[in-house]
Amino acid sequence: PVINYPFRSAVVDFLTGRRDAEAALRQLESLNEHYPPPYFYATMNVLGTHDVPRILTLLGGAPPEESLTKLEQARYLLPEPERQTALARLKLAALIQFASPGVPCIYYGDEAGNEGYGDPQNRRTFPWGREEPELIQWYRKLGELRRNEPVLRTGRWIPLSAGPDIFVFGRRTDAGRDALGELMPDAAAVILVNRS
Repeated sequence: PVINYPFRSAVVDFLTGRRDAEAALRQLESLNEHYPPPYFYATMNVLGTHDVPRILTLLGGAPPEESLTKLEQARYLLPEPERQTALARLKLAALIQFASPGVPCIYYGDEAGNEGYGDPQNRRTFPWGREEPELIQWYRKLGELRRNEPVLRTGRWIPLSAGPDIFVFGRRTDAGRDALGELMPDAAAVILVNRS
């Protein structure tokens, strides 16, 4: 499987306002066009890994990594208003991740609210006893939804347009077949994420 960093880039750029919804969807559509279906539906969709700053730090609008010394990076935590914005954005990012083609891969601690710049801050230990309970519950709900709705796993992916601030796509099975040609009951889902 391929680690899908372009997926991460499209989602982060959309949620932080660096790219509109149509540009983000075009980036994902390009992947769909360039990968054979078995690969596109098996890519590892990541929001965080050991190679990049923590997703919560990015979604909270933290100062650019290069603008801080290593010591400043190690001590930096999002101020509370920015952390709340980041948590709300992370829920939206996770929704896109779990509803998109591919495999949602969670970097440990992202589901608990870990922050951090690049290595070694992105490798901080899991925050046992200090997890964000609402965020953990959200990830559980998304996992259950994906498990219970097969269309979210292998239904055909259909990018849709609803304006610059609304990331929207559909998932669908037709004529008893999924995107890979396997038997599956007909179903449909529409995912709308309004970044405002």
